[in-house]
Amino acid sequence: MAPLTPASGAPATRPPRQLEIQNHKGLLAIIDRLATKPFCATPQQAAAFGRGLKLFSAVLLDRKNKPVFLRFRPAFPFFMRELKQA
Repeated sequence: MAPLTPASGAPATRPPRQLEIQNHKGLLAIIDRLATKPFCATPQQAAAFGRGLKLFSAVLLDRKNKPVFLRFRPAFPFFMRELKQA
């Protein structure tokens, strides 16, 4: 995987980051489903959205009582229903 380049085009000054996805169950199926949705223009966009959604939802569920998530949490199930119906 190629390192990310800052929007400025300047070389990155930070060391590369790695992460482990603990809950990757169904990730490829999620990406495949997203690739069929009209709001994902490319397979790469579907993959990025799927990974981000999976990571975000895992953190949201794990940290649901933290103040930063309290206002957003009630909207998340609605968002997921809308996403699945799109």
